[in-house]
Amino acid sequence: MKPIRYIAATLVVAVLFFIFSLPAGKKKSIGGESLSERPLRCVLNLGRFDDSTKALVSGYNYALLKDFASDVSSGMEIITALDTAACYADSLKEGAVDLMVVPVGRCPDSLLCSNEIDGLTNWVLGPENLQGLVELNNWINGFLSSPSYIKMHRKFVLNWLQRRKNQKHQEI
Repeated sequence: MKPIRYIAATLVVAVLFFIFSLPAGKKKSIGGESLSERPLRCVLNLGRFDDSTKALVSGYNYALLKDFASDVSSGMEIITALDTAACYADSLKEGAVDLMVVPVGRCPDSLLCSNEIDGLTNWVLGPENLQGLVELNNWINGFLSSPSYIKMHRKFVLNWLQRRKNQKHQEI
């Protein structure tokens, strides 16, 4: 029994030595890049909403993206998709865009999709950026329980719900 312990201990030491001897750039527990401390390129691609709803949801996500950028100490360039049919999935895969906002449930196959935000949108990352997805979901979960969220939710989402309610009454 003692030889098995010695072999196991030797293997553990060898693996630890190998891990700690890797250059700093090679150590990654999960794949992808951090979203912090670098400028991010984001696309608002909210094609399926009607005009007034699209404006509110776009404004809401624009404000959320700005808060996210501020919290992770990065700058952000936000592009609104003019051609709503353009998916920007290829841009995410190639790294030309870091993040795309889409209506909930519209996450393109093979890309990474964040937790839902108020049942309205998901934020999408490139297919191998697990590190970014973990950071993004941690931020979303923390933000959704913050006082800043309550204020922003009232400003955008409750306004959106009121507009939908008014539109339904006008249709009757």
